[in-house]
Amino acid sequence: MPIFILVEKAVYNKYQTYLNNKNNDGIKYAHVDSINIFKFIEEILAQRANNPVQPFERHSEIESWLRDQWAGLFREQLRNLVTQPQLASMSTQIGELSEMKQDAEGVS
Repeated sequence: MPIFILVEKAVYNKYQTYLNNKNNDGIKYAHVDSINIFKFIEEILAQRANNPVQPFERHSEIESWLRDQWAGLFREQLRNLVTQPQLASMSTQIGELSEMKQDAEGVS
């Protein structure tokens, strides 16, 4: 299942500063009230798969990015709907050919 992770660009940019200053309790970060958001981003990025982070500045960027992501998902689903019957048909034909081959080998 795809996971869509959107982080405000200013916060995501400060994430690198956080990584460089993890052990510095005295540092204050602009754009965040708590460093827990950085810990959360770090946890997300530590996952093995399906964790692309999309930074954004405006809501219109979120809409556009999600529209593109959903379009890709729908395109993939449609492709699967088309290829599933074709694969099932090919599988049936292969099974029939295997049976014919076995019958032919049994005759000789």
